[in-house]
Amino acid sequence: MNITDTNPLSALRDIHLPDPVSWWPLAIGWWVLIGLALLSALRFAFMDRKRRKLRAFALAEVDRLAGDCREGFNSSHLATGLSVLLRRVALVRFPDEEVAALHGSAWIDFLSRTSERPETMVAVADGLEHSLYAPPEPVEHKQGDSWIEASRSWIRRNT
Repeated sequence: MNITDTNPLSALRDIHLPDPVSWWPLAIGWWVLIGLALLSALRFAFMDRKRRKLRAFALAEVDRLAGDCREGFNSSHLATGLSVLLRRVALVRFPDEEVAALHGSAWIDFLSRTSERPETMVAVADGLEHSLYAPPEPVEHKQGDSWIEASRSWIRRNT
């Protein structure tokens, strides 16, 4: 042993730190999180697409009924068409238990509760229901337009 070296620590090598932790490959938890995010994005996109298709179909049907109304169809025809359309949209959009058995004042209450302007929808729904059972008569343009616009508004809000 060399006596001139009096410091025993001078023979030690310096401390070596481990390599920094890499971000790649990802841990399993990150893969699960990414998969869940993708699945939820796909589900949202599919549901949004379904809603847009329902809205487009329903609004096209309202436009067809509006065209029939302008060609001189009676109030019973327009009221029947709009009532059936609103019920079909409600059955697709809301749970069957909530909508399927509704009729009369319960149906009107449901339409007003789910509308942007409840008081307007109550008046329109009353007019539609009255026209369903009244003798056929020509539709006044103002009345027909208010029915059609209220139906469009309800469909846009609920689809």
